[in-house]
Amino acid sequence: MARRYCPVCRRAVDEVIHREGNVVVKRCPNCGHVFA
Repeated sequence: MARRYCPVCRRAVDEVIHREGNVVVKRCPNCGHVFA
């Protein structure tokens, strides 16, 4: 788990790593914003 700043929530959150097949998506647990 990595702390990351979410521009939508405007605070540091723990990014959730979600796997979709062979693609790894890093997402905000509060609002669902996908980090690039």
